[in-house]
Amino acid sequence: MFPVTVGAFEQTAFSPKLGIVYELLPDQLSFFGNYMNGFNNQGGQDFSGLGFKPQQANQWEGGIKVDLFNHRLSSTISYYNIDVTNMTREDLDHPGFSLQDGTQASKGIEAEVIANPIKGLNIVAGYTYNDSKYKRSDKSVEGLRPATAGPQHLANLWLSYRFVSGAVKGLGFGVGGNYGSSSFQTNTATFQFTIPSYTILDATVYYDSRSYRLGLKVDNITNQQYWSFRLAPQMPTRVSANITFRF
Repeated sequence: MFPVTVGAFEQTAFSPKLGIVYELLPDQLSFFGNYMNGFNNQGGQDFSGLGFKPQQANQWEGGIKVDLFNHRLSSTISYYNIDVTNMTREDLDHPGFSLQDGTQASKGIEAEVIANPIKGLNIVAGYTYNDSKYKRSDKSVEGLRPATAGPQHLANLWLSYRFVSGAVKGLGFGVGGNYGSSSFQTNTATFQFTIPSYTILDATVYYDSRSYRLGLKVDNITNQQYWSFRLAPQMPTRVSANITFRF
């Protein structure tokens, strides 16, 4: 017979948030930092009948923001660290029950650059690096990257240009894409199922006037096959057109 607890159930948690920004050069260079705590309520109890506490996530982040050349170049670079505690893991001494001493760590870098070097030209680029692993967990996954963490590297780039004068004023086009490194659908000590990396290319062309706008967009130009971590197939090549009238 397993122990059973009957009666009212209550679970509470404190979730603070704090942020700070320091401008070294007003409107040009600033440093920022923030702390955030989040929690998820968890049901169930351990072998002794003690109810589980909320799962806690503590995130620290710090970075730098720059805005230069009369807003023609802006960038944000940040580092973050997330520690998750009160995770449940298998109780090897009592099959069918769990312990609540599991932990998971995640840290990484995020960077974004937006540039408008000349009139009509816009460049947006981004990069994300994430290192995530189970620190204390079931032996089958301890020290490994969670499958739900997705790709370790993500990058994006988009370039667009719009003519701002002359006979083709209002005509514009853009091209860019997204990259994701390989990831896992399953990642355990005894079995790994790897999802391949992907590079997706997109393009658009449009004409914008005072009274209407015409647009044509092609997503996934090369018809790249790629999947989510749940092995759901993602969108193949898609062509869409639109027209908007202004009154």
